[in-house]
Amino acid sequence: MERSNDADTETRNAETDQDTNTDPSEQSSVSPLSLDLPEGSESVSEAIFSHRKMLTNPADHGLAVADEVVTLEARLEEMADVVEERTARHDTLESSLKSQERQITELKQAIDSLAEVLGTSVDWQALETESETRDES
Repeated sequence: MERSNDADTETRNAETDQDTNTDPSEQSSVSPLSLDLPEGSESVSEAIFSHRKMLTNPADHGLAVADEVVTLEARLEEMADVVEERTARHDTLESSLKSQERQITELKQAIDSLAEVLGTSVDWQALETESETRDES
């Protein structure tokens, strides 16, 4: 039993040695982390110091403070609700418009059919809408 454990240990040690003896370029192609320094910083420590200073007094550097963030989040939620309501209203109006267009088409067909029965014809004129009038100006 002891001999089996020794063999397993030696096998694991050999595998570990093989892993550590491989060429670093063969292990993985992960590139080292590189970050651009913020404008005005000449070193990493200077950038860290600047960021700490900005986070200590965020209002002095044009950053939102906690109270403003809460207010902005609440306002965004309100605006999301408004957008959702307006989208629903738009969908309703669009559906109503399509229904009315179908009804108009059906009425035109019925009138054309009646005119044909009476032995006459109908000339249709399209009315200009406000948006078409504005587009032409």
